[in-house]
Amino acid sequence: MNCYKTKIIETINKIDEASIEEASSLIYNAYKNKNKIWVFGTGHSALFAIDLYVRAGGLDIFSPVYFEELIVTDIDPLRSTNLERDTSFIKRIYEKYDFKENDVFISISNSGRNILNVELSLQLKNKGLKLICMSSKKHTNSVKSRHSSKKKLIDIADVFLDNCAPIGDTLITSNNQGYCPVSTVTGTIIFNMIIEKLAKKIPNLDSYKSANLDNTDEENLKKFGKY
Repeated sequence: MNCYKTKIIETINKIDEASIEEASSLIYNAYKNKNKIWVFGTGHSALFAIDLYVRAGGLDIFSPVYFEELIVTDIDPLRSTNLERDTSFIKRIYEKYDFKENDVFISISNSGRNILNVELSLQLKNKGLKLICMSSKKHTNSVKSRHSSKKKLIDIADVFLDNCAPIGDTLITSNNQGYCPVSTVTGTIIFNMIIEKLAKKIPNLDSYKSANLDNTDEENLKKFGKY
């Protein structure tokens, strides 16, 4: 068997199901009380905000906190890295999104150490939002916070989700170089495990259908903006 495939399976098997149950319960309570569930990440962690929104087989209850400047693009590959180390972008986030007390805010950062992620998460927790954070426990415990409080996402989360990635994220080493990251794979699996639990908790929970199946556009359109 391919070494990466073997290591991926080994890493997946380390995922903590108790924390997934906790996260799904927090999200379920927010849904039941008509609060929003926000999803935020920077750099490659922004992929989760995209993947959970209007995805075939995904739920209509997730609201992405999304800015092109905070993802990795060919325009400026380091732009998102620089912005996540500064708090100035938070003003832009508040101008675009209306966060309410008892909403759930899901903050994703593999290291959990960067200033923007920690400061925004702290501010929203102080506003009364429930905080779910995903990082690599091994990685975040190996580095210092860049935030003035010295706190990382793992320190402030109501529920912490460990993506089980190794320090540096890569599973394969050759010639002193790391290859083949894992956090996107395990993170996606964790969120789909949460979705599976929500589907069991909530009767008739709406999901999106593939836009590339026939006669699905009208049904999907009815769900946009519903939650």
